[in-house]
Amino acid sequence: MATAQFAGSAPKLRLLTFGTSLTADQRWPFDLAQHLAHCTGRALEARSIAMPGGDSGWGSAHAAQAAATLPDLAVIEFAVNDADLRHGVTLTASSENIRKIVAEIRRRHSRAHILLLATPQVTGFRHWLLRPRLDRYFDQLRDIARTQNVSFVDARPGWQSGLASKRILPAADGLHPDRASLSATLVPLLASASGLCSR
Repeated sequence: MATAQFAGSAPKLRLLTFGTSLTADQRWPFDLAQHLAHCTGRALEARSIAMPGGDSGWGSAHAAQAAATLPDLAVIEFAVNDADLRHGVTLTASSENIRKIVAEIRRRHSRAHILLLATPQVTGFRHWLLRPRLDRYFDQLRDIARTQNVSFVDARPGWQSGLASKRILPAADGLHPDRASLSATLVPLLASASGLCSR
């Protein structure tokens, strides 16, 4: 678990980013925390709990650890690995796991704002072979968000737009985007969805 502190005035905000290699060792959780601290003028504690190769089953098993951070804002992303055929996580199991994570965070902090994140699509023949139903896993997050009173953030349109305009770089390996490009795509979307940066 990585933790970072950002200066500002009280009361302190707590940010949790919880997910896969698209969260672990990435720039966007740090950049998001810095952006939120700046736009709110509040002190912020950012914690990232992420596992390269992790899926929502791993997330469900670590839900109590994530919830113990008592986040005011939690960003959750596991769909990209749930969709990987090698993991054997069905759509039903994925839904159940995500709902368990949401419930555990809410149990510890009932007013937490939870964002379910659909990350950019994978590219390349190998990745599409391994994740033929990826969009169904992403779209299911929208349905979960609707029934669980949480927010759904879809990075796919912005990513495609950025690629088309050449503002961002494609993922060299088809799965893990350039860190700066991923941050440039995710931070504005997540900051807007957080509802914290109205000023």
